Amino acid sequence: MYIYTEATGRSSYNASLISPELHGVGCLQFYFHMYGDNMGTLRVKVAGRVTWELFGNQGNMWKRATLPLQNLTTDGYRVPMQQTVVIY
Repeated sequence: MYIYTEATGRSSYNASLISPELHGVGCLQFYFHMYGDNMGTLRVKVAGRVTWELFGNQGNMWKRATLPLQNLTTDGYRVPMQQTVVIY
């Protein structure tokens, strides 16, 4: 999956990417590029709670994040990734 969001010229912006239904234990690995003065927040929720969050300028480079998906029920679940930008 791939998501590109751009907030230039906007005062606020929200975007979401939701995984297909997942089962069991594994990990979520993704790359992100968060560069600029009004970068906003990138957050990942697993089973309804925020498990990873980063905000602000992270430099002009691609970075990798790896999150273990463990201690979850065997029932199916989805992992939403949300990006929010608010410019003051």
